[in-house]
Amino acid sequence: MASATPVQEIQEETKCPICLEYLTDPVTIHCGHNFCRVCITQHWETWTEGDYDPLCCPSCRARIQAGSLWNNCQLANIVEKIKHLDFKPGGGNLCERHDRALDLFCEEDGETVCVVCWRSPEHGSHSVLLMEQAAQKYKTKALATLQSSQPYSCTMAALLA
Repeated sequence: MASATPVQEIQEETKCPICLEYLTDPVTIHCGHNFCRVCITQHWETWTEGDYDPLCCPSCRARIQAGSLWNNCQLANIVEKIKHLDFKPGGGNLCERHDRALDLFCEEDGETVCVVCWRSPEHGSHSVLLMEQAAQKYKTKALATLQSSQPYSCTMAALLA
């Protein structure tokens, strides 16, 4: 499984571990975990009705005292800002036509394409590389070009000095 991007990690941190949605009216409990006020209150009610003892945090199982909640206004503000940002997979690099990740590179047209574009008649007969392969290929070409131009650059620098 691929590791999460920093953006995905931030999004996950702003979600309630109980309902798995963005935190609503976030509160912090004694162990430091955050929950929606409604979610943790309902959890406590269910726990109490089930006659379970002792009451534990749903995330870490640390013993907690029912009702000991602290409003987390700063987290509430952050959640609202995160919700309004337009986070998309691949850092926002999506095909405008198909809303899919631009993870391929069409060598003939010199542009990134999604898998649907690649299969289309427009690019279907073209040579297409994975973005990682294309990046490595063109990085190697750029380095070779720079290395071959260094003597010329030194000569020009000597002439200009």
